[in-house]
Amino acid sequence: MPLIQCPDCKKDISDSAPSCPHCGRPNTAAEIVQQPIDQSQAGPRKVSIPLMVGIILIPFISSWFTLRKGYSTKARVISLGWLALTLIIGFSGESGGQKTAPATTAAEQVDKQDKPAGFVRVIGEAKPYTIISGDMKTKARKETFFVAAPLAETKGDRAATARKAASDIFEKTGIPVVTVFVEHDKLFAGKGSNLAKATYFSDACNFSGSDCNGIVWDVAASNVTVTEKEWGVYRDWIKNRSRYLDKQGNLNEDKLSAFLAKKYGVTSDDIMLPAPGIDYVGVNPYVSEQDKQAEKDKAFAKKAVIEARVKRVKAQFSPWDGSHRTLESAIQKSMNDPESYEHVETTYRDLGDSLIVSTTFRGKNGFGGVVKNTVVAQVDLDGNIMEIISE
Repeated sequence: MPLIQCPDCKKDISDSAPSCPHCGRPNTAAEIVQQPIDQSQAGPRKVSIPLMVGIILIPFISSWFTLRKGYSTKARVISLGWLALTLIIGFSGESGGQKTAPATTAAEQVDKQDKPAGFVRVIGEAKPYTIISGDMKTKARKETFFVAAPLAETKGDRAATARKAASDIFEKTGIPVVTVFVEHDKLFAGKGSNLAKATYFSDACNFSGSDCNGIVWDVAASNVTVTEKEWGVYRDWIKNRSRYLDKQGNLNEDKLSAFLAKKYGVTSDDIMLPAPGIDYVGVNPYVSEQDKQAEKDKAFAKKAVIEARVKRVKAQFSPWDGSHRTLESAIQKSMNDPESYEHVETTYRDLGDSLIVSTTFRGKNGFGGVVKNTVVAQVDLDGNIMEIISE
């Protein structure tokens, strides 16, 4: 395992360590790639000028001395050979182009590591499903549904089925937040054996409607394979469970297991109930980058419409005491003594295309006595009174 040097404490650490064990500095990917390269590519040490002069001049001086009288032919040959070798080495060097190759390689390695991986599709194909439970007519912001999809046998297909069901239900109902649990059989709904879960935040504003974090889908599924025989055991367990309850409603699991073991020709220890939840993991809900972007664009467009609608509704009410401006004005005009009007409370119920507004107030009647009264009216989204329901 290669070692690199921590830039802060200068101590050697493993290149695979997420942080320096000595000083705690994070070990970034660029440093892991770059440091070993820098160490191996430090290059040859520079030769000082005096040393270069010495290396070149000494052969010349030696040759000059040996050419004088008194030196043997052998000494002259060695001296001149040394001079020739020095000249050959001096004029034949490596091309400078090779020196830049390692630096280019280092840059390529860092660039390659910084590039994001391509999109990998994980979600499978949606299988046929039937809705088991859930309120299709609710006016609430969120609702949970259970669906049965016996043909969804893999993690990808289970996730895709959950997403498809949530999307279909939203299109039919307009419920802002739809959660779907996928079961193998309608008998198992709500028993803790669900195979997948998908929550669709149509406006990307979480469950609250105000925490707009940009998340559109939250999908998870199980990859556990359950055989048809195991589903059969689970089905019989649920159907016969009531037969083995004591007076306090406690289940005698040993007797129920013994009953099922006899039916299936196995031992009681072999009676195991499916537990898909042991391998419940998150799943990328998108089939492509284009699909992901399209879902986000649709969610943000819906969010913009919702925000515009909220502003229209909010503009109808006074920020000071919460009274409905138009209804309050109509009430005052109908009073014997408009100056005696005193607002008590205003509430409203959102019907989608209109509001039911209820205003409680005090004021003087025709005899001068102060009384409390309530007026209920239906108004449109711009605050115009459509109908006085009661007064």
